[in-house]
Amino acid sequence: RRRHTRYGTVTGVQTCALPIFNLQHNHVSKIENLVSLPALIFLDLYNNSIKEISHLHTVPTLRVLMLGKNYIERIRNL
Repeated sequence: RRRHTRYGTVTGVQTCALPIFNLQHNHVSKIENLVSLPALIFLDLYNNSIKEISHLHTVPTLRVLMLGKNYIERIRNL
């Protein structure tokens, strides 16, 4: 099995033209401040520890969101 970095919370990513962000298998528990990724099209959060998804409206370019194998309990402000 591959060894991956544990992020916990992904916040405050510096503004950049990143179209694809792959964070699968990283124990991410919270996603916030994605507004700094204005060109984001594909976000892969497969197999993490995410319980809540919210404020994705701040990334209007987002077209693909992978959330399988998480612990989603709440979805709001999409």
